[in-house]
Amino acid sequence: MEVTDKRKFTAEGDRVAEEIPATETAVTDAEVAKFLAEAPKVYDDPRPLNDRVLIKQHVAETTFSGTTFVIPEVAQKHPNAGVVIAIGPEVDAEKDCAPNDLVIFNVYSAEEVTLDGERFVHVSKHDIHLRQRVTYAVASH
Repeated sequence: MEVTDKRKFTAEGDRVAEEIPATETAVTDAEVAKFLAEAPKVYDDPRPLNDRVLIKQHVAETTFSGTTFVIPEVAQKHPNAGVVIAIGPEVDAEKDCAPNDLVIFNVYSAEEVTLDGERFVHVSKHDIHLRQRVTYAVASH
């Protein structure tokens, strides 16, 4: 098998740039937009901006405690507690809150967000009223 090098070089040894032949049909903006819309997408983990915090809210209670009475969805009180998933760059992990902390927040200023089918709330660090750090106690045998 014979290999032929078709690259071109100048007398000084620099490589000569090859001209790429022009295609006969130009790609339109609509074709590019369609390709990008249909291309599979991979997203990074959500990162809140500024002083915002992303919280996985606890599930609302659906029954009256100790009974079988079912509370309708419109009457359910959404809990104001949850676990911190991510924090923005202006949130100090030592002073404010950090991922995996259990927090109590102002439910009326929380913005509901759905990411990959899961519901989260998005609040300002100023709307978090109480923080509980999580410590894992792991015993060795």
